[in-house]
Amino acid sequence: IASVDREKKLIFGPQQLIGRDAPSRARKLLAKGDVLVSMTRPNLNAVALVPKELDGEIASTGFDVLRASEIDPRWIFYTVRSTSFVERMCELVQGALYPAVRGKDIRSYEIPLAPLPEQKRIADKLDSVLARVDACRDRLDRLPALLKRFRQSILAAATSGRLTEDWRGTVALSNWAKVSVKEICLSVSDGDHQAPPQATSGIPFITISAFNTGHLELHKASRFVPKEYFGSLSSIRRPARGDVLYSVTGSIGIAALVDVDAEFTFQRHVAILKPDHSRVSSAYLLHLLSSEMIKEQAQLIATGTAQLTIPLNGLRAFVISLP
Repeated sequence: IASVDREKKLIFGPQQLIGRDAPSRARKLLAKGDVLVSMTRPNLNAVALVPKELDGEIASTGFDVLRASEIDPRWIFYTVRSTSFVERMCELVQGALYPAVRGKDIRSYEIPLAPLPEQKRIADKLDSVLARVDACRDRLDRLPALLKRFRQSILAAATSGRLTEDWRGTVALSNWAKVSVKEICLSVSDGDHQAPPQATSGIPFITISAFNTGHLELHKASRFVPKEYFGSLSSIRRPARGDVLYSVTGSIGIAALVDVDAEFTFQRHVAILKPDHSRVSSAYLLHLLSSEMIKEQAQLIATGTAQLTIPLNGLRAFVISLP
């Protein structure tokens, strides 16, 4: 029994079982060069070429085993990876509890067949080109982590004064102040702790998922609340353009700027900071709350195990560098 890496088309994690313990009595002995094709609907694009180290192993009944005869096995391998093959198999899937394609449907699929020497040249070229594609994808997969580290290094430089030291020239950081979040905000509150009434229309009610990208997206509102309920909320709980939202429960430490004039409300897992614009700009506060310096403070004061929570008093006490 083995699994198939659907992206790289490699077989991995084969399990060795005593014959009587195997999940099926059907024997699908593998040989080097065989092509495994998944027969189940969610995984019809899971195919793999059997390497020599798996010669003689037994395949799961979830795969059909195709063995080339007088053609390059890679020709079959690349054919069953094609969009046209997968789409055709999707049309032939049967069953409700276990939707799958039949082996005879796979084997009756007609494929173009080039002369053997040309097959080899095409397969060699595909091996070379797709290896480069895989290498590119691996590098792209590493990019999000690199970009995240780069973003944090920029934020760290900005909030420590290093980013603007050339602009300041010889002036030191003596005019920067160490202050708490509470000192630069008119209020730091969170959403209503009581479950709000629901409505079929009215004021959008958002959860953290509406800004987990770092940008407010009101179209992700989970439901609505009556306008009367929204009107009864304290002014410090009603968002206004320039306020900053900050997640304090579950996925903690996500900040987003309120950059719309539309009315909306939110759950208690979301904090709302109303900056004192005579002391701090909304944009600067947003970037501060997204910095590693603040994330470290958040982790230190967060309570709970299964679901971390940043107490509002802890959020108000966050220490920042303020130019």
